[in-house]
Amino acid sequence: MLTVPKSARRAARSKSWPSIDGSSAPEPGLRQSHVWHRPYAQKVSHSQFGFFAAIAETERENIRESTLETAARKGKHGGRPPVITDDILHTVLRHKALGESVEQIQRPA
Repeated sequence: MLTVPKSARRAARSKSWPSIDGSSAPEPGLRQSHVWHRPYAQKVSHSQFGFFAAIAETERENIRESTLETAARKGKHGGRPPVITDDILHTVLRHKALGESVEQIQRPA
């Protein structure tokens, strides 16, 4: 675990950066951000999240495509089976052509 000295924590809170000689002014040419205080970390995490989200979306699309291809090879189709089959439809249409009412067709014989 990384331990941060108290002076560095105070400097990070006050946003004054200690220089080599102990003054609070930053020295020219030195990085002003320390390992334990990175103001750009939120931007990095947002871009990393976007990157991983794009990878996850692409992976999900690949899984879906391969699943559908496998189902098609096996002759299966996804989704709920139809409630009215062709056999039921032909029976209802035949009864309707014979002049029966909807109520008569609904009641079992």
